[in-house]
Amino acid sequence: MCGVVGGFRVTREGVERALAALEHRGPDGQGAWTTGDDGVTLGHRRLSIIDLSRAAAQPMVCRRTGNVISFNGEIYNYRSLRAELKELGWDFRTTSDTEVLLAAYGQWGAACVERLNGMFAFLAYDVADQQLVMARDRVGKKPLYYAEWAGMLVVASELKGILACVPELPRKIDPRALGAYLDLGYIPSPLSIFEAVRKLPPASLGVFDLRSRRLDVRGYWTLPRADEGMCSIEEAAEELDGLLRDAVRLRLQSDVPVGVFLSGGLDSGLVAALCAKEASDLETFTVTFPGSALDESQVASRVAEWIGLPNRRLAVQASVDSDLPLLAKQFDEPFADSSLIPTYLLSRATRACVKVALSGDGGDELFAGYDSYHRVMCETYLETIPSSARAVVGHLHRFIPVGTPGKNFLRRLALTPIERFLHLYSSPEDEGRSYLLPEWNRQARGYRGDRYRRETLERLTHSGSPLSLLQTMTRLDFGTYLPEDVLVKVDRASMFASLEVRSPLLDYRVAELAFRLPDRLRLHDGVRKVLLQRVAEKYLPPDFPFGRKRGFTIPEAEWFQRRWRGLLKANIASGSNLLDGDALEDLQARHQKTGRYGRMLFRALMLAFFEDNYVKP
Repeated sequence: MCGVVGGFRVTREGVERALAALEHRGPDGQGAWTTGDDGVTLGHRRLSIIDLSRAAAQPMVCRRTGNVISFNGEIYNYRSLRAELKELGWDFRTTSDTEVLLAAYGQWGAACVERLNGMFAFLAYDVADQQLVMARDRVGKKPLYYAEWAGMLVVASELKGILACVPELPRKIDPRALGAYLDLGYIPSPLSIFEAVRKLPPASLGVFDLRSRRLDVRGYWTLPRADEGMCSIEEAAEELDGLLRDAVRLRLQSDVPVGVFLSGGLDSGLVAALCAKEASDLETFTVTFPGSALDESQVASRVAEWIGLPNRRLAVQASVDSDLPLLAKQFDEPFADSSLIPTYLLSRATRACVKVALSGDGGDELFAGYDSYHRVMCETYLETIPSSARAVVGHLHRFIPVGTPGKNFLRRLALTPIERFLHLYSSPEDEGRSYLLPEWNRQARGYRGDRYRRETLERLTHSGSPLSLLQTMTRLDFGTYLPEDVLVKVDRASMFASLEVRSPLLDYRVAELAFRLPDRLRLHDGVRKVLLQRVAEKYLPPDFPFGRKRGFTIPEAEWFQRRWRGLLKANIASGSNLLDGDALEDLQARHQKTGRYGRMLFRALMLAFFEDNYVKP
């Protein structure tokens, strides 16, 4: 895992500053390359995983074409690509996947991304075509920010790299991004918190022509449609089993020690079990929170014993209060998924032992594991009530005070099934912006988070045959919540600890299989992840708690009533240009009585940290 920076008409000094800001992404070394004529500069921070030699350092120049690349990630099928390219006449002087990627670009151009199985974000300089080409992997595991400003293009793995490279870049907050954040807790691509900066979406290519100074961004991959005539559950489980074993095998390739995250859940347990089939010299890592409901170490230890791998139980005395401001700064933009805290603690503890860890991320989005899917499917009975009656009764929620039991049910009564699903992810209109100063409150109303998800939904539903309700919900989460929340959280938290995290369940071949499955093979008689469970039954203990579902998070509502009671007030004591202190005091007081506003308070707190770190002089 590494850090990428570079662009057109950026200074060498600016790139060096950006590399310093991205040190956590690559503490093993850094490099910079620049042309002397057309103003292209590339920089790279290195976390050495494959081919630790200096010959594999970046930015790397292709001896045959003169093209240059700065690359973050791993190309898991690099060995097979290397063999194919050697048959086509390419020779190699390293054993790195970077050199394979550079040769693949030389052979197939930007279309090479369609041949890559991996997690990646890269910036390449195409000498012959006079272009800068940037790309992200299909799922969006690795990030890439860019800004076009004052005749330059600057690109970096994180927003802090952009700001360090070009300190004079305007930091004007984008009200659309702010509005989306307050509803969703994250800022979706292509938006960033600043108007001058954008994020390259997953599965996208950006081509910047140095002569015309134009940037063209386009997608290169879409999910398949469900195949209702697909095989039986036994045949599907056999295909999935084979894909997962290969995905795990590819992700165990490394020249440094590899470990496995192991919680008490199905996804990480299955990944650990498949790892045990491929290698016997691995350790599993479980973070324990003594005395906490978050502690799943007993189940994890039982799985580790069953599969025959040692389990290192890492007791973490969570210094959450002191870690949180540092974590907020690491995320650059406002980001309010509170599970970032345990994710970072797990990454930090694991990094003390290994450099690479495999995780179980992705199982819920691919195989319908979230409670929200089941809840919305169960609520389809509401459609038997005439829509006119539902509308009249449903709108009564407007006359009921916030926090009153039953208010949300009435609000949902007037909605369609997919609108109920969207509602689960957004703050209600009368809550979402109540703690902003009036001017920002007015501006942020122009772009609610559900508008972004609705736009995504429109793209899905206008591209082919109609989707089932379950297909629609899981596709929405795969294209929005997964890359913009879950994967951002894992990338920033693990990179803050300089740990590389690999996710076999997010192999694009597994994703394509999952979305080809008919609904009955994803959510069957209320059983979540039925196909994944069928595969896991072959590898996990017979007493494994398959029906159990628990999020990896913190009790934010309780903490804002106790240990964090004065934290928000202390962090806006010096005044804010975004937050309304009086409104937040009122919100905190209501939370003390009801315990209903923990999520809103956490979003406000992370926004306050962002303002302190990146906006206030």
